[in-house]
Amino acid sequence: MLHLKAQPSSKLIQRDGNPTIAGWGWLKQNMRQLLKSFRDLDKHLILITHVAEDKDEDRLVKRPALMTKLAQEVVNMVDIVAYMRVVKAGEGNSQAPTHGSTRIG
Repeated sequence: MLHLKAQPSSKLIQRDGNPTIAGWGWLKQNMRQLLKSFRDLDKHLILITHVAEDKDEDRLVKRPALMTKLAQEVVNMVDIVAYMRVVKAGEGNSQAPTHGSTRIG
């Protein structure tokens, strides 16, 4: 895996060290390749990300918080996408802390 700062092209990094638009594209392409290589390992794999919430008409859609459009690609690459949260005592019908999960993919 190549690092962005190791690339000889100055088109990828600004003077302050932040990626340029081309640099973000390079990062996204390498992240996509990494995820595909993980998927093709013929092993079980669990990816853990933060959640991004988007409004789709009248409903709230939860997706992995990844670079733009990469989140949807990951959802299409894998077999199961799930969302887990902690339900505290007093929320809903439970009396004790439990874990709740929902399959979203």
